[in-house]
Amino acid sequence: MKITLKLSIFLLALVFTACDAVDEIANVDKFTKFDLNSSSEVSIPETTIVNTPVELDTPTIESNSSSAFSNNNTTKDLIESIKLTEMKLEIKSPESANFNFLKEITLFINADGLEKKQIAFKNNIANNDSSFILLDIVDTELKEYLIRDNYVLNVTTTTDEAIDEDCDITISTKFLVDAKILGI
Repeated sequence: MKITLKLSIFLLALVFTACDAVDEIANVDKFTKFDLNSSSEVSIPETTIVNTPVELDTPTIESNSSSAFSNNNTTKDLIESIKLTEMKLEIKSPESANFNFLKEITLFINADGLEKKQIAFKNNIANNDSSFILLDIVDTELKEYLIRDNYVLNVTTTTDEAIDEDCDITISTKFLVDAKILGI
């Protein structure tokens, strides 16, 4: 009976110690992750052509990743992973515009020396008079693109209505960076 009691106490202590260790690892892990936000703009030109994909490029985006890494006590060689977690489109002008004209949109990321990679999309966009859209995210590794100084977003749109004036759109992105902070 004494052996069974001692064994039970030992096993309980082992379980609680293991749980504490797992909690500690999870706590350290949350300190090695941070968000990297950026925004850019693209203009969808006026058009009478519908149901035909049109490719657009944003201006080159300065990643500012080195600054964000430094602010989070890390460097680009300590980055383990970068993934897109949110992409939002918002009409900047004309003020009264909405996305009813848009049928589909796909966004790609591109950087010197790397292949263009799809990162977000939205198909069958509803005509709900909204001036913003949250895109569906492609779960893909983006570390090699974001540790560079610059990257470009390529946009492919398909409209289902004619557009009688250019539509300026702000693209807001949020990336989750997982790094080894101070080598941890």
